[in-house]
Amino acid sequence: MIDLGMIANAVSLASKAYDLAKKANIIELQETMMSLREAVVNARDETLELRGRVRELEAELQSSAAMNFERPVYWRTAGDRQDGPFCQACWDKEHKAVRLQSAHDDSYWRCKVCGNNFNKCQ
Repeated sequence: MIDLGMIANAVSLASKAYDLAKKANIIELQETMMSLREAVVNARDETLELRGRVRELEAELQSSAAMNFERPVYWRTAGDRQDGPFCQACWDKEHKAVRLQSAHDDSYWRCKVCGNNFNKCQ
């Protein structure tokens, strides 16, 4: 969340700079302008960081919404297409969509990450 104190500080510094400019105190004005610049840069950096985090969370939310649990595995649904299967343990524990591999006899799926097996006939 954006630090409102940081923004209030920038506004205060801008007001002080305006007052100093009226008094023509150049050295103190320059120092205040540098502090103002630093406060604005910090606010901008935090805003960019937060926007990036929002994008990450939106992507995670969209990915979660596309995952559907059909016992005993997850499937990713996009429109009328179904992709998968994905490991239930890996998704539930770490939100990692790990694609399952069919066993040699095609009776179960195996997760190569966590080692769990999932019967195909459940």
